[in-house]
This record gives sequence, structure tokens and C-alpha cells, in this order.
Amino acid sequence: GSFGQMLKKSIDQVSQLQQQSSESINDLVTGKHTNIHQTMIAMEKSSVAFELLMQSRNKVVDAYKEIMRTPI
Repeated sequence: GSFGQMLKKSIDQVSQLQQQSSESINDLVTGKHTNIHQTMIAMEKSSVAFELLMQSRNKVVDAYKEIMRTPI
């Protein structure tokens, strides 16, 4: 697929991980489950995925800026 499709897929995956993390936190707080380890793992997965996405975004922005500085 194209770069745009790959980027959209990555954003969707990060969004899904963040939603799972929120649901796990809510389940822990409301007493639906008591496994704090599961909640912590879900939160960490979400955090790492988001950080990777942000670093990728920063690299793309840096590359774009470098291209724009290139003389024609």
C-alpha cells in the first residue's frame, strides 16, 4: 500500500491501543477486574505505540522541512 495507507493503519492501531487502555483502567476502577498487571501492560503498550507514532511524525516533518530548504 501507499505511505498514506500505512500511516492511517498506524494511527488506527494506536487509537485502538489507547481505547483498550482506557477500558482496562475503567474496568479496574469499577471492579470488573482486579488484575492491575493487565491494566499496566495495556497502558504501557498504548504509551509506547503513541511515542513511536510521534517520533515517526517528527521524522516526517523534519524530512519535509529539509526538502523545502533545498534550492530549486
